[in-house]
Amino acid sequence: MKQTLSDRKLRSLARPRSAPQEIWDQQLRGFGCRASKQGTVSFFAMRRPRGSAKSVRIKVGDFPTMSLSEARSRARALLREMQDGVDPRARKAAEARAEAAKQASSFAVIAETFIARHVASKRTAHAIEQLIRRELIYGGIARSRISPALT
Repeated sequence: MKQTLSDRKLRSLARPRSAPQEIWDQQLRGFGCRASKQGTVSFFAMRRPRGSAKSVRIKVGDFPTMSLSEARSRARALLREMQDGVDPRARKAAEARAEAAKQASSFAVIAETFIARHVASKRTAHAIEQLIRRELIYGGIARSRISPALT
């Protein structure tokens, strides 16, 4: 059903009901809200990204936490991305992978791997492990990123 969404309408939807309800906004095409049986109201944006065969529905936020105007502006940005051919879910996953790779290349991770692989079998393993952790990991080198050497 298509209606103009307002704070008053959203407050009325935020009550338990017998069946879930979906309302599309008249002001912004591709934006709407869902009211669950329990009374939870969540905003969504839905559009078919350019070059894709299927429509994509992305949750924007929940009603009491996010205002209607903020949800509309976020949905507008998401819909613009999808119109440009970018799937926001794929972009977010790529950002998460890049952040995980950044974390994996930190000195602390490499030092812990070195301790597990090479130091553990040595006779003085405990002393070497303490030295690496105290001087290198906790001493400040681990706070910086490792970059590849220029050859």
